[in-house]
This record gives sequence, C-alpha cells and structure tokens, in this order.
Amino acid sequence: MGIKLSKKIMRQLGRTNAEFELIGEGDHILVGLSGGKDSLTLVHALKEQQRRAPFHFDFIAVTVSYGMGEDFSRLQEHCLAYGIKHAVYETNIYEVAGEKIRKNSSFCSFFSRMRRGSLYSAAQKYGCNKLALGHHLDDAAESFFMN
Repeated sequence: MGIKLSKKIMRQLGRTNAEFELIGEGDHILVGLSGGKDSLTLVHALKEQQRRAPFHFDFIAVTVSYGMGEDFSRLQEHCLAYGIKHAVYETNIYEVAGEKIRKNSSFCSFFSRMRRGSLYSAAQKYGCNKLALGHHLDDAAESFFMN
C-alpha cells in the first residue's frame, strides 16, 4: 500500500508524461532522493504511476552521501515500508569540498554540481537511462539567481 497522493498531482503527472513522453516502456529511472518533501512526493508519485501505467517501467531511489557519516536509516526504512527500491550512493564530496572550494565561493553551488555528477555516475552504476529530480520552478529560479 502506498501513500495517497492527490488526484491533481497524479492527473498532472499523467498529462505531462503523455505530452512530453518522459517515461516509456522499459525505462529504468534513477530518482534523486534527498528525503525532502519534493523528492519524497516524486518517489511516491512514480510508485503510483508504475501501478497505473499501461506499460512497464522501473525506478530506483538514490540518496547521495557526502561522506560526512550521514544517517539515512529512517529514509531506508521508509522506502522499505513502501516497497521502493533505495540505495545510498557513497561519495567523498565533503572531503573534496574542503580541498577545492575557494574562499568566498558558494558551498551550495559546489555541492549541487557535485551531487548532480554523482547522480549521473549512480545512474550508470544502476543501469538507468533516465534521471528524475524533485525540482520545481522555485528551485530553478533560485539556482538561476544564485549562479
């Protein structure tokens, strides 16, 4: 049993997929899962879409570890409880940040780029042909102005 998402979210997901053909037969999608509300909603929406779709696709939720000793046990338990495949992709981003970030540079921008690169690497590792992120227009606007 999954989390009940609003009909509006699921309807919009279906329409968007129909219009842009984002998910198709046989796709294997890596979903970046931070544990925040946006990425968790995306994971549960894809789980529901997987049940409803007239075609087969698969996905795996991947959380990037920065190498800071983060504890993802609650996130892993959540995914397990809802039948969502989940993996933690280990990196040394935190260590690299200490070496590479110049004084007065943006940590957020650096971590964002490194996380995206790690997700691409994880997609290759897990044989995924698509990457899905729980970003929305506010995230895009914020990134634009930060850069």
